This record gives sequence, C-alpha cells and structure tokens, in this order.
Amino acid sequence: MSIVDDLQLLAEALEIMIARIEEYGINTAVQQDAFTEHVNDNNTSIQSLSNSIQSINTGFTDSINQVSTELSNAIQNTNENLVLYIDTRVNNLLSSPIDKSINELNGKRFFAYEFWYLISLSDIDGLDNKLNLFDTKLSTKLNSIIPGAGILIDNSDPQNPRIIGNTPPGYYNIQEINNNYFNKSDILNQYYNRISIDDQLNLLKSVYDTKLELLNTNISLSIIDNLTSTDTDKPLSANQGYILKGYIDTITSDNLTLSAMGTTSELILLTDAIV
Repeated sequence: MSIVDDLQLLAEALEIMIARIEEYGINTAVQQDAFTEHVNDNNTSIQSLSNSIQSINTGFTDSINQVSTELSNAIQNTNENLVLYIDTRVNNLLSSPIDKSINELNGKRFFAYEFWYLISLSDIDGLDNKLNLFDTKLSTKLNSIIPGAGILIDNSDPQNPRIIGNTPPGYYNIQEINNNYFNKSDILNQYYNRISIDDQLNLLKSVYDTKLELLNTNISLSIIDNLTSTDTDKPLSANQGYILKGYIDTITSDNLTLSAMGTTSELILLTDAIV
C-alpha cells in the first residue's frame, strides 16, 4: 500500500473521529442543560415549600392571636356578668324585704337563707356598704325567729348569724348550703380551669410543631439522592448533581482522556475505541 493510500485512510479516520467528537459535545451540552434545568426546578420547589411554610406559620399566628383575644373577652364578659348578677341580687334584697305582715316561719326562713348567701359573698369589692346596711335592717327579723319552732340560730357573731340546725324538711342548714352551692371563688376557679388561655396556646403550638415536622419529612422524601431512579416528578439532590458533574469531567476512552489527545497515533487509538 502506498503512502497516498495511508494518508487517505488517515484522513477518513480523522473525519470519523471529528464527527464523533462533535456528536459527543452536543450530547454533553444537552446533559448539562438537563442537569441545570433539574437544579433550577429543585430550587423552585424548595422556594415554593418555604413560602408554604411561611404561610402556614402566619396562619397559625393569626389563629393563636384570635383565640387569645376571644378567650380574654369571654373571661371579661363572664366577670362583668357575675358582678352584675350579685349587684342585682343585693338591690332586690334591699328594695324588697319581706312584708312585716307575713309571720309564717317559711317566709322568715327564706329571708334568713338569702341573708347568709349574701354575707358569704362579702369579700367582693364594692359590696361591704350594702351588706352593712342590709344587716342593720335584718337584725330585728332574725331575733324574732322563735327557737322552739325548730330552727337553731348562732348569733355569736352579730355580723354573720348562722342557721345551725333543727331545720324542718326541705330547708338547707349552713352545712347543707356549703355542700350544695358554689361560692364566688369556686365558680371562678372552675371557670378558669375549663377555659385556660395557656392550655389553648400549648395545644395550638403542639399542632403547629406536628405540622411543621410533617412538612420537613415530606421535603426530605421528595428529593432523590441516587442516579438510578426513573421518577419524573422529583428533583435530584445537590450531592448527585456533584457526582454527575464529576462523571462528565472525567469521560475517557479505553486508553486516554479527552484532554490528553494530541498525536496521530493517539487519535487512531481513540477512533478504534469509540468504534
């Protein structure tokens, strides 16, 4: 074979090699574009999730503030209604005493019970003056109750006379009243125990923490950290992007890297390897 024939063969080999290199360059560019698109999609997904978390956080904060305001208003309204009820009760007792013409023991018994109930609330601010006035008006009627009629009264404390025993059927003595009626402190304590702002805030915080933990779990599960998955709706992790870039940068033939090509003999060997 002549030198011309050898040169012709070499030229053909070079053309084939150049075509392969150009094809490889196009494929590499496509892969790099696809990788860049995946990274951008991943960043977009993470930003969207961040916005969703921020929106949820804002919603929880608004809900907590609303619940706190409503509970505070409910407590204030209840306290105002309780004071109004007590004030109305005192006014009724002062303005409508038992008629002097009623001598039946039942009427006086009812009046004595109302007096005891009113005295038990004397620790409420603003009632002392009314209670003292009422005690003065009632004292003569208490003294008029006849012990022999079946009621025992303890007058050792003139400001707080008590019915202590020998009550007829259907009438509460002092111990029975204590057992069957709430005083003001009991009512308020039960109210605060049932409606606690702190408990409600702790409950909402627990719900928020649970939702946030679930969101974080879903975020971690939606990112693929391998190069074998065929999922089309999940972004690739930054770690796998770094590994893929390493593969692209170190692509080789059987005998040399692209950066090491230079001599004719190496080009022929590379062409044979590609073919």
